[in-house]
Amino acid sequence: MALIIAKPGNSVYDNEKSLVLTSNRDCLVEIKSGTKNISNTGYFQHSLGYYPAYSAFMKVQTSTIVGVPNGCWSPCVGFIGNALDGGIVTIDSDKLYFETYTVYNDITMSYDYVQTDFYYSIFGNSINNAVGSGNDNVSGKLKIAKSGLSLTDITDVRQLKFFVGNAFKQDLGISGTTSVTLVDYDMTVKSVHHGLGYVPIVYAFENNNGSRIPYGNPDGTIFTYYVDSSDIYFVAGNFSATGGDLYDIKYVITRDKIV
Repeated sequence: MALIIAKPGNSVYDNEKSLVLTSNRDCLVEIKSGTKNISNTGYFQHSLGYYPAYSAFMKVQTSTIVGVPNGCWSPCVGFIGNALDGGIVTIDSDKLYFETYTVYNDITMSYDYVQTDFYYSIFGNSINNAVGSGNDNVSGKLKIAKSGLSLTDITDVRQLKFFVGNAFKQDLGISGTTSVTLVDYDMTVKSVHHGLGYVPIVYAFENNNGSRIPYGNPDGTIFTYYVDSSDIYFVAGNFSATGGDLYDIKYVITRDKIV
């Protein structure tokens, strides 16, 4: 028997996109989160013994983009960083690694690392969805085991479809779609008001091809975004003569807080 919870106004018999939870699918559940202040490079030791799914944001102390305030937070996706300001986050089976961004020093004529904060979320799920054991990281009384496994003596989250942890909570009322138009050899900033009074975790995707933002194209176009306690700032950079194209951006705002 499956545990199914529908979104308001929907039925448990509806398509899965209308559901809050279904035990027929494995759920992403956060097991570790926090903030690290980094002056150059650093790491957080998760000690899971496998590559977990994760998410990370970096605080941009001084914005270099007109229309984006200082102190916003921007997503970091591997070696792409946040596409414009740098900031790199990578992971292995033991640690989550951070590298801050750099600014040019006119006196030394070199680039200096900026001390800043990173926020991270580490999920119990293995990136290849493998079932494993050896960790004691399951909490709560509500647990749903993966197919073929018994709940008896389960202590490793990789053996579960769901358990009581921090499952991200999407706010359907303020999530949505916006659009930006590229301008030749310039950057376009489009702000969207969320009004939550804190900095929420936000995910964004280029709706035309489904690419997760931030990302860049070989033709010189770059997409990223920044978040503060009131707004999201979507940035489209165009460093070639391909302006005029309209891009739709799908954004998902969660009720989960960075700061």
